[in-house]
Amino acid sequence: MAEPERAQGEGEGWSFEALDEAARRMEADEAEQRAYEARCHARQQAEDAWVDEVVCEQEAIAAAKAAAKAAAGGARLASESGADESASHFSASLEVLGLCLTAEGAPQGGGRGVAARRPFAAGQVLLRAAPAAAVLREGAAATRCHHCFRRAASLRVCGGCRFSRYCGGAHQRLAWRSHRRECAMLQKTARRVPGASVRLLARLMQLGREAAAEEGGGGSWAQSAAAVWALRSQLGEQPEERRRAFEEQAAMLCALLHEIEPDSPPPSPRLGAELLSIISLNAHTIFDDELQDIGIGLYPIAALTNHSCAPSAVHTFDGDEIVLRSLSNLPAGSLVHIPYIELAECTPSRRAFLEEAYLFTCCCTRCSQVETADAVAAVKQAAADLRRSRELELAAIDSGNWGEALVHSRASCALAEKLYPVGAPALGLAKVRLGKLCAHAEQLEEAVRHWRAGLSILSISHGDASELVEQTARSLREVELELSVAHRAGGDE
Repeated sequence: MAEPERAQGEGEGWSFEALDEAARRMEADEAEQRAYEARCHARQQAEDAWVDEVVCEQEAIAAAKAAAKAAAGGARLASESGADESASHFSASLEVLGLCLTAEGAPQGGGRGVAARRPFAAGQVLLRAAPAAAVLREGAAATRCHHCFRRAASLRVCGGCRFSRYCGGAHQRLAWRSHRRECAMLQKTARRVPGASVRLLARLMQLGREAAAEEGGGGSWAQSAAAVWALRSQLGEQPEERRRAFEEQAAMLCALLHEIEPDSPPPSPRLGAELLSIISLNAHTIFDDELQDIGIGLYPIAALTNHSCAPSAVHTFDGDEIVLRSLSNLPAGSLVHIPYIELAECTPSRRAFLEEAYLFTCCCTRCSQVETADAVAAVKQAAADLRRSRELELAAIDSGNWGEALVHSRASCALAEKLYPVGAPALGLAKVRLGKLCAHAEQLEEAVRHWRAGLSILSISHGDASELVEQTARSLREVELELSVAHRAGGDE
């Protein structure tokens, strides 16, 4: 504070005016100090209120997660006891599609399945369903949107994990809810991306944690955590080595998730192992139009369909949605069966794989046929020859050796016709590839024959709106027009 002026003629004393000015300044300083203290107090109150809000929010989240865990455990117990409520939900979801749940759906006898409530024509869509959760495999992660699973010329990379990619901002925003915790997990494991099954497990565990908070309020029951837990787990029936692997994978993932959210209740490794068993028995490999593996997803309502080596239906994918179509005319009451495995194998090989992977012995019409040892050996050799011919065909295409590719493609097609059941998409694809190679070799009439044969299969299995079917049909029309013009020109001569 500045020293007040001394009054003239008053020696060392102070004037009354100077004293008044000093008093006013002191009061102003005190008022400013009080205002500063009030601001500090208000700021402290605001910070305390914010802390209280955060604590309450964390407690609410923890309570919701604990309730979701308990609900998931209850759903698991309901699944194991064959709860009527889950069957009722599944039945309601199927009924609107013209389908129904049946307890006699499995060709090996017993077990629930799916049947047609009304007639379906060949190629007609039986069901279309979004996944409860789905992830791309690492090999497809750089070329496809992680929300819709479609290819895109330009993809936006997630700024957090640098792994997930999206075809636009809209899909990135839509995916954030399921990707948020996954993003943190991937940042923790940046040098080594977890496998598709583990990433799918993480998403399913997140789905279960969110279930109680939503209280069933959003989306379809068929994509809910309750629907997932209603599927069979059979963890106790898994081979011991596989069960231990599930338990170890679940424990590692749960530890990682708890490290990401240390204030939340730790996830249960036991529930994680149960989910891995559900995935192994019920998940679908997601593939593109050319049957190339791009991901894995869990589709609870589609998982109800049982297997047959002589299937009545086939499944393809439209982005991340699964689509089931009838392979032939299905009368009302017909059971809906799809193939779980590669069908171009001998009966002992198919049965052994199903027993190992899916824990049942197939007794479908193909597997029930009596075969001699020589017949089994012949099919086994033909299947090995088919695999080898495909490898050589693709290698020749990659190297640009079109003549050699054509030779191997013809061999592959001949073997596929012997090994696959009628209407198998793999046979249709073999015909389409052979047609392309014939067209490249200017053998147009042969190309037309193979394209027509391929389209007769793929238009049923994939649908006329499939990009592969549309491209093949367009190529066929162009070649047919070229042949027509050439024939007319030859007639005029």
